[in-house]
Amino acid sequence: MFWYNNTMLDWIRSQELKRTNFIPRRIELSETSLMLYGPPASGKSALLLDYAYEHSHDSLFIDLADIRLDGWRPSLEELELFCQKHKIHTLLIDNYDGSFPFPQDIRSFVASRDPYPTPFPLIRLLPPDFEESLAFLPTKLQGYPDQAFGQLLREGMLPEILLSQEGRRISRLQELIRLHLPDTLARTLFLFVARHTGHRFTIHQLYTRLKEKLRLSKDKLYEQTTLLEQRSMILACPKLGQPQAPKKLYPYDIGYTLAASPTRDPSKLIETLVMLELVKSNITPYYTDALDFVDFANDTAFLIQPFIPPEQIRGRIFRLYGDILALGLSRLVVITAGIDEEFDFEGVHCDIKPFWTWRLGM
Repeated sequence: MFWYNNTMLDWIRSQELKRTNFIPRRIELSETSLMLYGPPASGKSALLLDYAYEHSHDSLFIDLADIRLDGWRPSLEELELFCQKHKIHTLLIDNYDGSFPFPQDIRSFVASRDPYPTPFPLIRLLPPDFEESLAFLPTKLQGYPDQAFGQLLREGMLPEILLSQEGRRISRLQELIRLHLPDTLARTLFLFVARHTGHRFTIHQLYTRLKEKLRLSKDKLYEQTTLLEQRSMILACPKLGQPQAPKKLYPYDIGYTLAASPTRDPSKLIETLVMLELVKSNITPYYTDALDFVDFANDTAFLIQPFIPPEQIRGRIFRLYGDILALGLSRLVVITAGIDEEFDFEGVHCDIKPFWTWRLGM
């Protein structure tokens, strides 16, 4: 068995890595070992492959999803001996499944959909945020954030999709759903959330809705919901101070909403984008009956009002300032489709901005 495994490592080492169409992200692989985890098509493999290509002389890239490696996994001793023999300084393991440990004295960059326990830091990688996504768009759009926003609102922010042929994008998103969610319940749940993005549900309400489509138990539904949240495929926004209240649920990219339904609510799509931007900034948002999101880390409340006339927006702000102050917040951001103004009212700084202006700090 050792001979077979050692030969397999030699074969992996002999495979030529191809340069990818890599576009840098904020996160970089440097001197410290780490594990990247997160949902499919968020850019984990691209980061590892780019590093492996640039450091092919002293790194070893292993993709455990390669079906040619089915039935084979390296032992700790084999990895250590192989790396010593070939002067490997960096291990890059894609699609890690928790089946073996890593040598302590060799830098390791690991990618997985699940946050497996490792001796090095766990970093969740989600698809690019709005600012990062601009680099994946045609050059002619990159200087026009309002037009870029319009395209991203139609297609989402998955790098693979933005770089793919335009006429194939919806069908590719649907392929990703089938590929990464082979379990019928998991796929049905994810599609339901994508079609009802930003709506509020408890597990019982999900059960009531989904049992119309397939046979299931509450326990199984709870298990799948927890798993998809752990993998960040579904993002949940809890109600402030009421952990048992319905949570607002979102897919991890609006492209899935576009691929899952022939109809769409532009206001809910923009709300979803705001939720995703907050989560990608490592913020834990909440909602209240009056406010779409509350961000305590930045003392900020959010209202999503993309198609409301300015006078109605101001009227709503005046009615809500007491709620905002009661939460100890000092700022209100109102996301619009084009209105851009700011003012102070009763101790609250009000920013009324289009989505792209808010995200780019313009």
